[in-house]
Amino acid sequence: MWCHFKNREIAEALSYLHTREPFPIVHRDIKPQNILIDDGMHAKLCDFGISRLIAQRSGMTTAVGTPLCMAPELVRAGTAGNRDEAHANAAAIDVYSFGVLLWMLWTQQLNPYPDVDDPWRLLGMIVDGRRPPMPPPPPRARDRPSEPANASSRPISTDDA
Repeated sequence: MWCHFKNREIAEALSYLHTREPFPIVHRDIKPQNILIDDGMHAKLCDFGISRLIAQRSGMTTAVGTPLCMAPELVRAGTAGNRDEAHANAAAIDVYSFGVLLWMLWTQQLNPYPDVDDPWRLLGMIVDGRRPPMPPPPPRARDRPSEPANASSRPISTDDA
């Protein structure tokens, strides 16, 4: 599946945005629908409609984006006392969303919280510390089928063509 090879390209795109000079950018809506694959099979980040320059102090205080991928800092920013937190953690907002995206790609599930159907309730749960469950680890090398030690016992092609 392409996702195992494209995670690095997405991370590099976020790194570019977050270190851009003179003003870094925070995307604020990292989700599968905002990742496109071009003809060369390269991942492209799109939909910058709610992105902001990190240097801007205004416009970072609204809980915008997709609730399933929204960082707690962004949700808490809606309260007056937490506006500085959202500004100080602007890049972390995208990193949190990227982590949720990785979870979705790893598990091949689009909803890390299938038991919650109300997005506003979900946002409150995320602020209170709820996170997607840890996916199962990949199989260890010793658990995978191995090649037969004896070369003569390996399958061979009998196709004469």
